[in-house]
Amino acid sequence: MALFRRRRSQAQLLAATRSSVQRPDVDAELGPLLDEVGIPARREPGGWVIDIDGATLLCVWSAEYGLLGGQVEVGRGGEPAELLRRNLDPMLAWCARYSADPESAIVTFALPLTTFERGAVLLALESVAGLTGGEALAARLRDARMGPGGGELAEQTAEREGRAAFTAALAELGLPAAERPETPGAWRVEVDRGIVEAVLRDAGDVVLLMHEIPYGTSEKDTSPEMLSWLLESSDNGARFGLVPVGGSPALFVTAAIAVPGLGPDAVAHGFERLLTLADHYDGSG
Repeated sequence: MALFRRRRSQAQLLAATRSSVQRPDVDAELGPLLDEVGIPARREPGGWVIDIDGATLLCVWSAEYGLLGGQVEVGRGGEPAELLRRNLDPMLAWCARYSADPESAIVTFALPLTTFERGAVLLALESVAGLTGGEALAARLRDARMGPGGGELAEQTAEREGRAAFTAALAELGLPAAERPETPGAWRVEVDRGIVEAVLRDAGDVVLLMHEIPYGTSEKDTSPEMLSWLLESSDNGARFGLVPVGGSPALFVTAAIAVPGLGPDAVAHGFERLLTLADHYDGSG
């Protein structure tokens, strides 16, 4: 027997908090919701096949991991640098690529659920529609999510409730954080790796986590092969985002958390995925 056990990483500790959470029967409730919003879909043995304004979204619920995941192929989708820039947008869905086919881009999401949260599911579908060119469908889904009382007042209420829920979840998970006094809805969260910036979108429906990691400016660092690798690695709940800062590229690991139904499980998933992807980047060199 080993005398010393290897200390579990912070990502592993966060993942452990999710293992005992009761999960809903998402498949039983997803179909009626899709019917309600007029999205054609059929259930197959491997999951759901959903028509997102002409694009085919494959959607699977995993009770084991408590995740509703989805992805849709979008062809090339754009240049790698542009796809990585989009990944810093505060949306539940993001851009990635298959390692087997670096020319094929996908739009994907991974939504943790402890109950069937209607608003969060609609928000995920809205994000997919927005990234695949279905702007009219995205607007319709947003209206369905916000309801007849939607508007600026509803967004202000969502923002206030989102701030309170996110702050409470951080405290329950033992993640030290300070909300910026000059910027309500923006936090600096301490993790073992350093600082994660968390920002609540103005609409009050998404919290975006961002952790900057060192990124070189050599020809290898900025090569098409490296950019493709960043996209290929962005396929499991968190993603890489790349943006010019002061004339040089800045690399972030990011994860988005839905505010509807936000609780410790969703926040733990977001931070765990972010930290795991950051560690993966460290180990790739």
